Amino acid sequence: MDEDWDNLLIIDACRYDMFEQQNTISGRLESRVSQGSTTFEYFEANFLDTEYHETVYVTANPVPHSDYLYSVDLNDVFYDVIDVWDGAWDGELNTVPPEHLAGHLFEAASAYPNKRIIGHFVQPHHPFLGEKGSEIDEKGMTPRDNLPNKSDASEKQVWEKLEDGTLSRDLVWEAYRENLDIVLDPVERLCDELDGKTVVTSDHGNLVGEFAWPFPKREYGHPPGVHTTKLVKVPWLAVESHERREIVSEKPTQSDPVSDETEPLERLEGLGYR
Repeated sequence: MDEDWDNLLIIDACRYDMFEQQNTISGRLESRVSQGSTTFEYFEANFLDTEYHETVYVTANPVPHSDYLYSVDLNDVFYDVIDVWDGAWDGELNTVPPEHLAGHLFEAASAYPNKRIIGHFVQPHHPFLGEKGSEIDEKGMTPRDNLPNKSDASEKQVWEKLEDGTLSRDLVWEAYRENLDIVLDPVERLCDELDGKTVVTSDHGNLVGEFAWPFPKREYGHPPGVHTTKLVKVPWLAVESHERREIVSEKPTQSDPVSDETEPLERLEGLGYR
């Protein structure tokens, strides 16, 4: 939060090396070391016992709202919190498509012209939305009819299935890269059209079978407390603007409560959290 930006776009679980290869957005690309290998750790490290009443947080990720799993109440941290996942969750995809969050970010920037804006996308975190991703179902599992052992395979998440060899690394890697391309399209439009300086970054990376040095063990996904390079080295792409917003800190508004029909834990399970 001490960095210089007006808009901070968080793309979830994005490795620096993958972003460096695929990014087409013009700007100054650097790296940063995240303070966590999960969204829980990232938000606790950055926002526990803090106040940023000049900032509005717009999120497609239900993790920060799950205060019974998580020690930071973002409603106390930010001027306003907009839970896009509460109303824009796609039950078939088991996620919030990135263009839905982008639309809410444009609205938030218009409604709060004197606030910093944080937008938290789910992608490239699975579920995978592209052509290769369609070969893996929305909960990170292949269709049961295509599995050699139908009795227990449907209970495993994508990273578990990659670890046990049910899914190929090439398929998962291609689906993961597709998800980054999918989210970069609306992110680039935001960088072009939002007022002020925009930074694109990530909360953590992701492992697809790399060794978690110094331990001779391969890891998958983004396990907590495993702060290897591929998990904590994240992109920091700064897109400059000649026009900067005049930022003002004010007493926070009262965020709209999450609807009674919404269960954050169900959303988290769809994203692979146990």
